[in-house]
Parts: sequence; structure tokens; C-alpha cells
Amino acid sequence: MPEDIESISDYLKIVLRHTMGKNGIVVFRGEDQVFQKPCRPNIFRKESIATDVYFEKKLLDSMRQNDLSNDKCYLYNAIDAQHGTFPSRMLDVSYNCLIALYFAVTAFYKLGSDDINDDEDGMVYIMNFENAYSPSSSNIQDAYENIITRKDPLLCNNILFSKNHKLIDHCRINKRITVQQGAFVLFQGDDSEGIPAFVYTSIKIPSSRKSLLREQLNQLFGIHTGFVYPEIDNLVNELSHKCKKIEVKGVNFDTELECIEEQFGLELEYYYEQIITKESDTAGFIYTIKITEKILQSYYIGIKQLEKYLNDSQNGFDNKDRIHESFRRFKNQYNNLLEEFTSSLNTRNINHNWLNPKQFMINVGEGEK
Repeated sequence: MPEDIESISDYLKIVLRHTMGKNGIVVFRGEDQVFQKPCRPNIFRKESIATDVYFEKKLLDSMRQNDLSNDKCYLYNAIDAQHGTFPSRMLDVSYNCLIALYFAVTAFYKLGSDDINDDEDGMVYIMNFENAYSPSSSNIQDAYENIITRKDPLLCNNILFSKNHKLIDHCRINKRITVQQGAFVLFQGDDSEGIPAFVYTSIKIPSSRKSLLREQLNQLFGIHTGFVYPEIDNLVNELSHKCKKIEVKGVNFDTELECIEEQFGLELEYYYEQIITKESDTAGFIYTIKITEKILQSYYIGIKQLEKYLNDSQNGFDNKDRIHESFRRFKNQYNNLLEEFTSSLNTRNINHNWLNPKQFMINVGEGEK
């Protein structure tokens, strides 16, 4: 039975448990739906071979004629076909377990939306092969050509040979294979005999976790559709998303004070959480108090220095009234944040002998509040 996961942490623990100590070559495959016959090349799903045993050769010859693949080797033509979404007897796998997880939680990009299959569970398959073949090897190139040209029909027609799946090591013939750290499993026969159960372990990806896992893959590892499929049009959504977070405000005195104000508030929130977390740890509590006091002191000193600079009549600058008004507003907000911080500490009965934030309050000045 496949194992379920709730988070990337769960996923990595299962992956480690099933891969450490393996003597063979471990690869991964993700599928965003649970298929009755998993890990099956698309040429068998479309049943193209069943209607015409020479279908593959005709397809690859047509690709060559239309400059969609210029290599004289049928195996490399097939790799081009695989990543051009043409029917193929090769199955995509990856040496990277996180890339496989991406495929298990993300619909194929040409369907129009990453979440189109989020109502269905996904699967990741961990496969262990004894060895791999290089795509540049004449033996594997000849073997593939024999299959599609039917030079030796026995290799295609006999069910025994259909059970012999070959792992073809990754090759860097295009950017997509490189970023996906891809490899292929070659299915030799016409029967699409499934990969034996002893070769793989399954991890079930609950539909309810797909959205979260996609977000974590993007934020923690930079794995998203534009990365996995690096064609320029697939970068549009990711770049558009990032543009929403890019700051477009000009850099000036007002915006700098706004940034400092926001950061000060975040620092107070952070150190408040640190203080209450360490309440039962005397040494940790004292250390955190001292660090917090140093942070508050640094803001206080910085504000006093800026105040002195702005009040120095020898320092001339444009828009003096507006700058003084912005600074007054900033000092008021600074004091308000300190007041809130102090009140929060009071609710926890933090003794002011340990930390008294009010000593760092700024005198805004008469008529400035």
C-alpha cells in the first residue's frame, strides 16, 4: 500500500527510508492522478502501436523532415519527441525526488492551470534499477532502432522481452531535461508490460495537500512550472507573480521612514515571541532580554542622531517642512509601537527591572503630537 504524506518533511523522510542503502540506481516519477496502470508511456495509453506497428518510425521520420529533430539517431529523435509531447515508448523519470513531487502535485502546463487536477490524489514512485544505459551507447541506440524498424520482431512481440525495461541515463540535449535532472525508462515490447512491483515503492499525495506542497516547492526550492518547463512562455505566470511583490515606490526620506517603521514593528513582534518562549529558561530569558534592549537602544540612538541632524540649522535641504512633518509622524508611530510592546509585556508580568521599553521613548516635542 502506498504511504500518505502531509508535508514535504513527511515526503523526504519516506524517500530517505526507501532509498538509503540501495545498491541500484534510484529514480523518481510523479503522476498527478492515480492511474489503474501507473508509470505507463503515453504511446500505450493512446494505443498508437496497436493500430500501426510502424507508427513510431513514421512519427520520427516526420519530425526529421519538419526540422523538429535533426539528429540522425532515432533514440535522440525519440527524446525530442518525448519532450515535445509526441507519443513515445519512453517514460520520464528524474533523479531528483522534489522534481517528481512537483509532477505529482501539478497538472501538465498545457492543460492551462496548475491546480486543474487538485481534486484527485497524486502519486510518487521510487524506482530502483540495477544499472543504466548511456543514450550515446551504440548498443542502446541499435536496440531502439531494432524496436521501431522491426528488424527483430521477436524483441517486440514476445512478452518476455516486454518485461525487460531499460533505464536510459539523463542526457543534456535540451534545457528541459537538464533542469528536470531527467532520465527515461525504455519499454521494449508492444504490450506495455508494467514495471514490476519489486522495482518501485509508492507515496500517495493527498489531493488536500497539493496546493500547499506546490507553494512549498516554489518558496523553499524554487521549483515551479517556469523552472521545470523553462520555455519562455512558461515563465510568464511566475514573473507576473513576483512582480506583484516588487517594490515600485521611490527611495526617498518618506519611504525610508516607512520601511524603518515597518521593520521596527516586526522586530518588536519577533522579540516579544522570543521573550515569552524563554520565560521558563532563566539563562535564555536573560540573554533575550539583553539582546532586545540592545535592539531598542540602536533604534533610539539612530532617531536621536537623525533628530540632531534635522535640527541643525547648518544642514540645508529641500522640502524642510515636509521632512520635519514626516519625521514627527514617524516618531509618534515609533512611540505607539513601543507603548503596545510595553503593554504586551505587562500582560505577561515581565518585570520592568528586567526590561523597561519606555526608557527608549522619544520626546516628540510640544505641539508635535
